[in-house]
Parts: sequence; structure tokens; C-alpha cells
Amino acid sequence: MFEPLDLGPDIGTLPNRVLMGSMHTGLEGHSIPRFLLPFLRAEEDHSDLSAMAQYFKERAEGGVGLMVTGGISPNRAGWVGPFASKLTTNEEMEKHKL
Repeated sequence: MFEPLDLGPDIGTLPNRVLMGSMHTGLEGHSIPRFLLPFLRAEEDHSDLSAMAQYFKERAEGGVGLMVTGGISPNRAGWVGPFASKLTTNEEMEKHKL
């Protein structure tokens, strides 16, 4: 379990076989445009993803070999619901960085 796993030349080698499966952490936020927040009576803007980034950073530092993230769609077609978090623009990408 703690031995490296070679996934081939196109993918690379995992440092171990410890896998963290996809899950929703409740830290994913949303992609509601700011101008709509007052109309939705949203108490706060949940587009800050620094808590989620910290969550995954801590697991990476703990030695997880592979993390499959959940709750963030790669495009609008993959949304789990209207205005769910997505990762489709440079602005959204910057929110995933610490």
C-alpha cells in the first residue's frame, strides 16, 4: 500500500497507493455572480475557496498518493446544480490557489 504505483509513461508514478476518493466537503462554494447576491438574500459571498484549498493542501502534505476531488465541475455542462462551483476561467482558477 505504501509502495509507489507506476501508471505508465503518459501519467507517471504515484508515491503510494493511498487514494482519497471524491467527496463533497461543503467547502466548494458557488459561482453565483456577485450582482445577484442581494436579490437572493445571500448573507455572504461563498466564492472564497481558500478553506477548500487548505483542506486539500493538508491532505497532500500528509502523503495521500492520489486525490480525486468533488464538487467542482470542469464546465457548465458538469454543474451539479445552478450556480454550483466550476473551474472554467482563469479567475476561478485563481480562487483555488493558496
